[in-house]
Amino acid sequence: SSQAHRHSPALQSDMEVPPPPVLAQGQKRRTQRVGDFGDAAFFEHVDRHRDVYVNRLAEFCAIPGVSAEPQRRPEVRKAVEWAKGWLEKLGGAIRLEELGDEVLPDGSKIPLPPAVLAQFGDDPKKQTLLVYGHLDVQPAKKSDGWSTDPFVL
Repeated sequence: SSQAHRHSPALQSDMEVPPPPVLAQGQKRRTQRVGDFGDAAFFEHVDRHRDVYVNRLAEFCAIPGVSAEPQRRPEVRKAVEWAKGWLEKLGGAIRLEELGDEVLPDGSKIPLPPAVLAQFGDDPKKQTLLVYGHLDVQPAKKSDGWSTDPFVL
């Protein structure tokens, strides 16, 4: 990453959520679909709040949640809690679903990170969007060939 995009990895969880894009006159948010406000308005909103979004991304990237390294498993939990906090700030109803334990090669057990379940709205007439992903990362060290610290944006 370039120096211009480097940000402090210090957590800034008290950062405010930027307001949603301004809707066209007469448009009602409750019936808005993705794209109803137009690409130009969407990109203008993103550009206007660029620093907020880049800082938020840098904050999340600073969490070294390497699930494959048992000593860093608590950091994966921290990433889950970070996502949960932001989803709550955005108005979601959030639930963490515990998934049990992982048995390591030596026979010891460590907790698997929980799954984050979020719901925005409950209107059965509206379409459902499922986003499925993961919050952990692969092991990364500068000695692996990274030219910068992999946990600093």
